[in-house]
Amino acid sequence: GVAKAELGVAKAELKAAPQEEKATAELGVAKAELGVAKAELKAAGAEEKANAELGVAKAELGVAKAELKAAGAEEKANAELGVAKAELSVAEAKWQAAPQENKDQLWKLVEGAQAAVQNLRAAAPPHGGLNQELN
Repeated sequence: GVAKAELGVAKAELKAAPQEEKATAELGVAKAELGVAKAELKAAGAEEKANAELGVAKAELGVAKAELKAAGAEEKANAELGVAKAELSVAEAKWQAAPQENKDQLWKLVEGAQAAVQNLRAAAPPHGGLNQELN
């Protein structure tokens, strides 16, 4: 209830936002969608858990992409790393939710996402604080 209402407010604010504030308003919508996904995860039964976790991971990816869009030049590298980490979380959640016969194929996506995160870390400036461990 509350999370979906907040999403409605965020979408209305996005609609009303002037062009120069669109990226920030889109970030608000993405964060509200994440709130809805987290609420659905909390309410999910055991058999729905993996799909709900996938929904949260996808919503976190949406937030990361919105943060990248709203980022200034000096924040771009951190935002790109955030997107890569979120894509890794989605790949891991898909792998978790997959039937056993699809796990090997999906693990290749996880490995590709892990490589992307490592490549962004390697390319990051040493003072940028990007060389943190994976969450």
